[in-house]
Amino acid sequence: MAVDRLFEDFVDDSLVSKYYNEFSDDFEFEIETDNLPDALFGLPENTPINLKPLKGKVLQIIHSIPENRPKASNILDGLKYEYSNVPLIYFLGLYLLDDVLSIEYQEKLKQYTQLFPDSPLLKVLSLIQLSIDNEKRGDNLPLIPLKLLFPDRESLFFVEIQQYLIYAVFNLTSGNEYSKLLAFQQVLEDSDFPDELTSMITHTIISREINVIRASLL
Repeated sequence: MAVDRLFEDFVDDSLVSKYYNEFSDDFEFEIETDNLPDALFGLPENTPINLKPLKGKVLQIIHSIPENRPKASNILDGLKYEYSNVPLIYFLGLYLLDDVLSIEYQEKLKQYTQLFPDSPLLKVLSLIQLSIDNEKRGDNLPLIPLKLLFPDRESLFFVEIQQYLIYAVFNLTSGNEYSKLLAFQQVLEDSDFPDELTSMITHTIISREINVIRASLL
């Protein structure tokens, strides 16, 4: 597309190729949409908790969010007492809240990450918040690879990769590593990720590229 061709003037082709290979390797995961990996729940492998009924409830919550958020919230409220030691329950509370700029969200995120410091999903939410804060200050931190945040995993639930992609795009669009940004976009376009995961991310990247091109013409 025209934006890509114009944006190529701002990148180093050798770096784009290098970062493309790095991202491709990092994204070698199977994406689950209806099968919840046990690791998603953030519990030890030998947990005594029977995950089967919980998985069914979590799927109900995930599938209800787009069209019936109150229903999803009610289901989650019914799980909070019995599964109070499951990190995923707290992530879902923030996922339902869906307002990263609100004081309530930020206070709960801080509280939950202190309760479950090893939860990959809560770590990713913290990184999204950090990236937003850094962009306001004009700071930028290196992007943490997906495989470091979700170690020893062969598959990820789509919500996990969704949250990572949100973190990645906030991180990459707040800096000036244009070669890495273009490589990230190209990997997404070449990936087998569902369109509902990548369309918003790609749109955000293209908007950033357009802003860079416009700034160069001033």
